[in-house]
Amino acid sequence: MAKIIHMWKTLPVFTPTQLGSIRAKTMICAGDHDLIRLDHTESIAAAIPGAEVWIVPNASHSAMSEHPELVNPRVLEFVDH
Repeated sequence: MAKIIHMWKTLPVFTPTQLGSIRAKTMICAGDHDLIRLDHTESIAAAIPGAEVWIVPNASHSAMSEHPELVNPRVLEFVDH
């Protein structure tokens, strides 16, 4: 557990310049009860050109496993368009 906590506190480390170099279509997702602060999620998306933010309702950091009925269709729609 100590290794996981260390990872959560220190990784990943991307600079705004590195994030700004991403050219792939990007959607940044987080749960509305996520352990990652909303301002941090939004700052990541703001640094990536054209990135979208989606806050999954009633979800934690495990939104994909908690609400596959919401996440899967939304991701497929994003990828298809």
